[in-house]
Amino acid sequence: MRSIRNLSLVCFLCLSVLAAQAATHYLVPTNTSAANPYTNWAMAGTSVIDVVNAAMTNASTPRIIWVTNGVYVLTNSVSITNGVTLQSVNGRDVTIFNGNALYKFSMSHTSSVLNNLTITNCYSASWGGGISLSSGTITNCLITDCISAANGGGGIYMGAAIAIVANCVIRRNRLIGAGQGGGVYTISGTIKNCTIEKNSSIGHGAGIMTGGTDKIYNCLIVDNFSSGTSLYGGGIYIATAGAVTCRRLLK
Repeated sequence: MRSIRNLSLVCFLCLSVLAAQAATHYLVPTNTSAANPYTNWAMAGTSVIDVVNAAMTNASTPRIIWVTNGVYVLTNSVSITNGVTLQSVNGRDVTIFNGNALYKFSMSHTSSVLNNLTITNCYSASWGGGISLSSGTITNCLITDCISAANGGGGIYMGAAIAIVANCVIRRNRLIGAGQGGGVYTISGTIKNCTIEKNSSIGHGAGIMTGGTDKIYNCLIVDNFSSGTSLYGGGIYIATAGAVTCRRLLK
């Protein structure tokens, strides 16, 4: 009887693994055998937009895209509107998305995740030079050298209470036009265990501009710079009194 139970358990686990594999997609820098839906390394895609779209149309959940080492230069902005995780195999130092000074990432699903990636050299005309985070999670990422031309968030714009940025480094991002928040512009999100440094803005809040019911925990905010006149918040500008919860905040 025990053997039958064990066999049933093994079969169940095998089916679970197969189901998980059906929702897994792969991204590599080059592959002459790339083929939709990019569900194994042999047919891994080379365009993050194509692989993200394939993952978003996959009916299985959870959906994850494994990204191997390389520099991926964007040919358009990447929009994640479904519950998809984009995650590196070997960490953010060797997994780099370069926005080509033209493009950026957008996330608008509560279960969307960017994990262990570098996002750099991205650009937006407004609201989030590197990433526009309407909802979802960014974790263990480096967001650096991105630009927003107006409104807010040279590195990241966070637009909802279900927007979370955790264990990230947000460095050397710029807001170059009218607006606020060189590193991060947040109106209702959570920022925790992050380093926010060397960002700049010609408006308030070179490091962080916050104007909603935000929560900022255990962060190092250092060496940010507002370059305009009559401005507030080289580190943080809090636009609404009493709206922000800060714990163990260094600046």
